[in-house]
Amino acid sequence: MTGRRFWLVVIVTVGLHLPLFARPFYNADEAIYSGVASRLVSGETLYTGAVDHKPPAIYLTYAAVFRVFGRNAIHAVHVVCVLWVLATALLVGVIARRRAGEPAGTVAALLYGAYTMASIPKWFLAANSELFVMLPATAGVLVALARPASALACAWAGALVSLGALYKIQGVFALLPIAYAIVCDREAAWPAPYRVVSALPRLGALAVGALVPVALSALWLHRAGALEAARFWALAYASHYAVSIDLVDALGRLAARGGFFCYTLPWLPIGAVVEARHLRGQGDRDGVALFVWLGAGALAVSLGGRFYQHYFLQILPPLCALAAPPLVRGFRAATGPARLALAILAGAPPVAFFVFSPWNDWYLSIDPKEPRAYEAVAAHLRTHTPRDARVFVWGNTPEIYLLSDRVPATRFLFTNYQTGKMWGTPANEDDAPATLRAPFVVPESWTLLLEDLARTPPDVIVDAAAGGLHRFRGLGMPTYPALARVLDRYRLDATVEGVPIYVRR
Repeated sequence: MTGRRFWLVVIVTVGLHLPLFARPFYNADEAIYSGVASRLVSGETLYTGAVDHKPPAIYLTYAAVFRVFGRNAIHAVHVVCVLWVLATALLVGVIARRRAGEPAGTVAALLYGAYTMASIPKWFLAANSELFVMLPATAGVLVALARPASALACAWAGALVSLGALYKIQGVFALLPIAYAIVCDREAAWPAPYRVVSALPRLGALAVGALVPVALSALWLHRAGALEAARFWALAYASHYAVSIDLVDALGRLAARGGFFCYTLPWLPIGAVVEARHLRGQGDRDGVALFVWLGAGALAVSLGGRFYQHYFLQILPPLCALAAPPLVRGFRAATGPARLALAILAGAPPVAFFVFSPWNDWYLSIDPKEPRAYEAVAAHLRTHTPRDARVFVWGNTPEIYLLSDRVPATRFLFTNYQTGKMWGTPANEDDAPATLRAPFVVPESWTLLLEDLARTPPDVIVDAAAGGLHRFRGLGMPTYPALARVLDRYRLDATVEGVPIYVRR
């Protein structure tokens, strides 16, 4: 990519992501990752001293940034995220350039850099695992497309994809287009029917490379005494989470959220369809591999049936690489006003959401008053407690930890495990009956929580559920006898926005 084209991609990508720095954070996931990272920086171990149900890389990334720039330095994480997106955009551009030329490469990079913020900001802008997984996955696909005949390159491709899967397990699906590129290598000496046999050594190298990051991660967790806990939370519970939604609900979500994705970014699916017609009969291995990658990404999006908007980020790299060539061809074929209209329509989605982002507050929560409550409670904690105070928040409001810059007092950043408030199901609705929530309660989580509260009693307890925040109405601490006994050792210090705040007697 030439100098001018490179800087155009940099300016567009960085410029459109600047709203990241206009708010303390954009998504509750950022608050969870920050809370886990704060526990890690303070000396706790992942999965035993800080619990969530994702693979380890996202927490380690946040923790690494916090170690350098200070605890809860969320905007430093945002800088890393923007650079990560930019690097991914450049790699997507390289993939498109290899098969369709320099202009297509530039357009593909611009599409990815711009469209990674072209949806509701709390979903696309946040420094979430869906963005972080795409850089190593895209690098792995590029390495395999460039050198499918090299066993060493295949091993590197596998390792890169596996590294991505340590951010989000679904990243492993990127192995599918790589395997296709290896088997369908045009330079293979064997005739087409026997290429699978000839590809076996390179497929083996791909598998070995993919196992290395997983093995190293398992060894690190084993040495830290957290391997069994990681197996439970990041694999067993995550699998339970993935299959907890019924088919009818999943199909409804696909129609609504998939439709919203296509509505807001119509050029990508339209461009992919046009490119599919263009590829017919051409024997374009790289083009077909991109469609395999798109199908693999669709599988990743579909896993679990929730179809949250940011899940669709996993199909953006192949979509952008596929949509760029027809956009370039259409632009060249158009004249005057038609060219201007095409450019405006392609650029409209990210510009519209860039303008919309300052009004993202309303979308941060089910109830528009909740962001105000988070900020008010956090302001009270900042004013009335020292910075090293340990705080326990009962409910699903990890935002309070991040906004107050206080370290979580227990390993749990939210208490959905204890209450059975399973995300994306009717059990997560306000006033969901206990019978609906019971199948999703993790009994072990109660034992671990009470152990934490007894071993290192919090300096402050915030009963966000008693304040009715984030669908926890009716589940305040006094409704649970074990927690009511914990509160006996505390006194009510203040009630902020309806949320009781307790301090030790």
